[in-house]
Amino acid sequence: MICPRCDDQGLLCRARIINLGIEIYVCDECNACWPVSEKVGSKNFKDLTVFLEEQGLTYEESEIEDLGYVESQVMEKNRTFFNIASEDKIIALIDEVWANKSAPLVFDPGVYVIDMQRVIGINGETGMKIIVKPGTAEIKTAYPIKI
Repeated sequence: MICPRCDDQGLLCRARIINLGIEIYVCDECNACWPVSEKVGSKNFKDLTVFLEEQGLTYEESEIEDLGYVESQVMEKNRTFFNIASEDKIIALIDEVWANKSAPLVFDPGVYVIDMQRVIGINGETGMKIIVKPGTAEIKTAYPIKI
């Protein structure tokens, strides 16, 4: 199953949080998670670290068992990439975007979408989506998007 939060950049894995005795779905790209008892959607997820903290655990304290990808996910992710070859230049670009960000999305306080007004992706994308742990600058993922 493809993650609805991060624009098809990630796939959902099923995992067991041994300390809590519960199973969740978690995105391998942005760390969005859903209890398996809930429907997976773009508006009802929690960031994995936030979910764990609400349960009284830190990520470091939690014992998480990977139960594999959801369904037989042989399809490829619809990923996009930066049009910059150097890792240092990608980090500089992310720093530039972070410095110019405004408020996060209304329905997702962990997502910022910034129009760079120039091509930054291999498919002509001019914007960047940055996903962070809500309320922090802890970046989970960043990638080009079409604005």
